[in-house]
Amino acid sequence: MSELVSAVDYMPTFLGLLGVEKPEAVTGLDFWPTVWGEAARDHVVTGFGWFGAVRTAEWNYVFPTRRDTGRGAPEEHRLYHVTEDPGEQTNVAAGHPEVVEKLKELARKVWRLSRTPAARRQHRR
Repeated sequence: MSELVSAVDYMPTFLGLLGVEKPEAVTGLDFWPTVWGEAARDHVVTGFGWFGAVRTAEWNYVFPTRRDTGRGAPEEHRLYHVTEDPGEQTNVAAGHPEVVEKLKELARKVWRLSRTPAARRQHRR
């Protein structure tokens, strides 16, 4: 399988296999249909501690999630053209501001969803 899958997709996938509807606050997707060749998402948004990332088949956008960029977080927004630079060695953000803005907006949408009242209730459990 060459589709983009995230750790947050496991819960909706297992729930789907059990025939259980996923809670409203869960942002992941059921990836089981992609195992059988159905179309999947075109991007994955993830975050961990001090940084976040938006990954597509062609790009990886990495950004700090807090102003204090200590603890190994990136100090700047980075963009890697992973089809040409799979080792993510060269930050090309300055040369592709339109890609940065598009991926930044995708990240904003996920962060807004994760801050809904339903999401906050889910995370308090």
